[in-house]
Parts: sequence; C-alpha cells; structure tokens
Amino acid sequence: MDQVLATASADGTVKLWALQDFSCLKTFEGHDASVLKVAFVSRGTQLLSSGSDGLVKLWTIKNNECVKTLDAHEDKVWGLHCNRLDDYALTGASDSCVILWKDVTETEQAEEQAKKEAQVVKQQELDNLLQEKRYLRALGLAISLDRPHTVLTVIQAIRRDPEACEKLEATVLRLRRDQKEALLRFCVTWNTNSRHCHEAQAVLGVLLRHEAPEELLAYEGVRASLEALMPYTERHFQRLSRTLQAATFLDFLWHNMKLPTLPVAPSAL
Repeated sequence: MDQVLATASADGTVKLWALQDFSCLKTFEGHDASVLKVAFVSRGTQLLSSGSDGLVKLWTIKNNECVKTLDAHEDKVWGLHCNRLDDYALTGASDSCVILWKDVTETEQAEEQAKKEAQVVKQQELDNLLQEKRYLRALGLAISLDRPHTVLTVIQAIRRDPEACEKLEATVLRLRRDQKEALLRFCVTWNTNSRHCHEAQAVLGVLLRHEAPEELLAYEGVRASLEALMPYTERHFQRLSRTLQAATFLDFLWHNMKLPTLPVAPSAL
C-alpha cells in the first residue's frame, strides 16, 4: 500500500523502513527472542510476526500496538504465510506442527454489535417493567444483565414505593437461589458507598430475617461477601450513631433553651 519495508531481526524487534529516504519509521517491540518472519496483513495496516519464542503476534502499524498474541506453538516459528484476502494465515514451527489460522475479527464485531443491541432491548424492557411496577421480573432481568448499578436502580424504585418494606421482601424472597447469590455480591459493592449503603442494608435485612442460617451459609461465596460487608457496615453504623448523638444534643438544647419574652406591640385604638 505504501513504499515501506518491514524487517524482522534477531534483536527481538520488527522495524518499518521508508524506501524513499531509508529512514526507520516504526519499531515494534514485544517478542522475547529473535523475530523470524514478518508479513503485511489487513491491506497493509497491520503486521503479523513470528519468533523464536514460539509466538505469533499481530501488530497495528498506526499506534505500534500488539493487538493479539497467538500462543499455540512450542518452539521456533520458522514459517509464516498469509493468503491474498488476509483472512487465513499458515504457520510452521520446529515443534513439527503446521497451524492454519482464520481471521474472525468481523465475526466477533458482529457478535459484539448483536450483544449491544440485545442490551438496549433488555434495558427498554426493564424500564417498561419498572413503569408497570412489575418488580420481580424487573429485578430478575436486571440481575441477568450482571450490572450492579442497574440492579441498584430497581431496588431504589422498590424502596420509593408506598409499601416499600412489603414489596422488597416479597420481591427478594421470590428470587431463585442463584439470583439471591448475585444480589448478595452486588450488596458488597453498594455497601462500600455511603450513598447506596441503605439499599444494601435493606436487602441484607430481608435475607437475614427470612433465610435460615444454613441456607445462607450454603450460598456461593457467602463467607467472602460477609467478610467484605462487615467493616463497611460497622463504619456506617458508627456514622449513624454520631449523627443520632448530635441530633439528641440539639433536641436537648432546644427543649431547655429559655427564650426571652418578646415585647408586645401596643394595639392601635
């Protein structure tokens, strides 16, 4: 595509040279041993290199970044060849293996795009469920997305309901066990923030009041979760205790304060 030359060297680097003035344009460092082969791929925008360390590396020329390392050979990779469409590469090494590689970048990008579209659809469905106050389905859907902040939004919506306590208990207790385990993990994240600790403590209160100790101890990762919850919970209660003491003191001052009698304004005749 351009008037450039790529070279592989025993110093472990790949270099890009300009053929007009023979200056070094780029240096690619990442191999732990000699680089034995190098080839242009992706219409000249990337380089594929193989080395004595048994690795095949894919480089993006624009930013000198190694975007992929292929580790399938156990010895020096002497042979490297790409087809004209740049969608297949063939490597041969001293480990007596010849490996055919296929470029799946477009497939992965399509899968990622489909995943993003599915996330948008689920988010819209979640908004609709919250609008209809169908909290159980909304919470289950939010947990399936595996996003603690989204689950927190659902818990906050439940706690804004006039019958918050009853709704929260009914919703949490009807979840499956794996969903309760995920909810407990999310509580650990929320509990580290003083703005969200109330939601975490509300969910914990439901689980501790209604789940048998044997069932809670059978949850996956429950011991690590409890160990992470305890120090922040103690800190939150200490902050609440200090606030309560200050409020009590202000209340005491207010009730024992002797206000001077205000002069009565003369009434007009």
